[in-house]
Amino acid sequence: GGVVGALARGQWVVQARAQAILDYTNKFADPQTFGPGIGAVLVNDNYDYVLRTQYGATLVRDFRQVNKLRIRLSADWVEDHTTVAWLTSGPTGQSYSPNPSVDPLDYFRTRAEVIWHPRISARFAEPGLGASALWEHGTGSQSYDRVQAYFIARANWRRFTFAWVGNVGAVYSANPPTQQLILFGGSGSLPGYDWDQFGGDRAA
Repeated sequence: GGVVGALARGQWVVQARAQAILDYTNKFADPQTFGPGIGAVLVNDNYDYVLRTQYGATLVRDFRQVNKLRIRLSADWVEDHTTVAWLTSGPTGQSYSPNPSVDPLDYFRTRAEVIWHPRISARFAEPGLGASALWEHGTGSQSYDRVQAYFIARANWRRFTFAWVGNVGAVYSANPPTQQLILFGGSGSLPGYDWDQFGGDRAA
């Protein structure tokens, strides 16, 4: 839960927020996923989570005349807490996997993100090409830098929709928080392998 306020003026948007959320961690999010919520009640939940409290602000600027480019800058005070998966199965028989370990941390986080064609993303099925690049910096007892890029291509042919999705990411830190490392394995990331069998600070 939380409170978010936004002020829009033309192609500028300013947001302020105070939230306690279950945020994705460790894995590249499925491009078809809208975010944590009702989906986990209905289907298998293939993600790892961190209980995250954040207070901050975001500035967004759209450049519609430059091929629908969006720039987003944000700054937050963040508190990460250990997150225990209390349930192993859901109401429709689906399975829930345990969360990996989380380093409880308080830190100041800054982000810069550039999004090309934001409508071609997880939330929309518009055909075309889209991409985004993210840089994130966390300052604290376990400082880190995280860079990540996302690519998507969609095309429609008769009754078929084709999609190609690519993700690359890297974490730079002398002592990286465990919730910033990238883990793979299990349904949703690498079927046929154990849950979170592979992990590290570089992934594609």
